[in-house]
Amino acid sequence: MERLTEPTVGSFNYGLKDHKAVPGEFGTYEAFFDYSMAVKRLGAYEDTGLTPERCAELAKAWSGKGDW
Repeated sequence: MERLTEPTVGSFNYGLKDHKAVPGEFGTYEAFFDYSMAVKRLGAYEDTGLTPERCAELAKAWSGKGDW
């Protein structure tokens, strides 16, 4: 699976590979923060090396197994 993120310096840890910053792109800090958190979570997921299909298999295998 091709990565969409790349490591960055700073507190968010990841950025989108093909994204170029545009002044005023985010109208509010909340919009910027939400975007940054989504990219951070995507980067962490990509670090696992799991494919979406494998995640679905694991979720199905664990469904109904009770609390973790």
